[in-house]
Amino acid sequence: MELYYIWLECVKGLGPLSWHAILEEFKNPYDVYVNRNDLVPQGRVTKKQVELIKEHSEEALEKAKIILESCENQKIKIVKYEDLKFKANIREYQDFPILFYYKGRIPDNWTKGAGIVGARRCTLQSKEMAINITSEKVKKNYPIISGLAKGIDSYAHTAAIYQGGFTIAVLGFGIDHCYPVEHQKLKCAIAENGLLISEYPPGTAADKFRFPRRNRIIAGLSDVLYVIGTDENSG
Repeated sequence: MELYYIWLECVKGLGPLSWHAILEEFKNPYDVYVNRNDLVPQGRVTKKQVELIKEHSEEALEKAKIILESCENQKIKIVKYEDLKFKANIREYQDFPILFYYKGRIPDNWTKGAGIVGARRCTLQSKEMAINITSEKVKKNYPIISGLAKGIDSYAHTAAIYQGGFTIAVLGFGIDHCYPVEHQKLKCAIAENGLLISEYPPGTAADKFRFPRRNRIIAGLSDVLYVIGTDENSG
């Protein structure tokens, strides 16, 4: 079934709003694929969406097979959004993903999480603030959620690992990539002791526009969010 969730995300011209509309009306992406030639607009599903499915299904399925094979070869796991076992504020977002790719462990039924993000070039005061907040939240068993970026993100992840806490890196690229490259060791440590998670399939590069989108996932997974040392132009 994972293949057909990936397939739906690969249909050219469709995005998160379309994916959710299609799943709301038709429930099962496999049935959508099998019956694609007989689909008709209904409910929130538009004529244009139906046309895109009919036009691009075969191309999308081939792409989905490649993605699934890549996940299997690299031991990247896949979870559907409705199967996530933690309190996920992300479901309040209209454009949340229908799939996540991950390595590591998804905590069972967590009810709280602390997002800690901020400036890549930060002051010593901001660094100390990030470490102190991380320490406080780890003591209360909060997962520490950040984005693996330079600066505040890396200090939060590192402090959580050092103090025996659980940390989650939400990536703005595929699980098989690392950005910045000097965080490869940190990324491996998070995979072993925490969770790497991304809405993007393997092979997706770290393009600039994906990082602001990644931030909505961090916010959606967090019950409390700390933004440290940034200015008004920050992503």
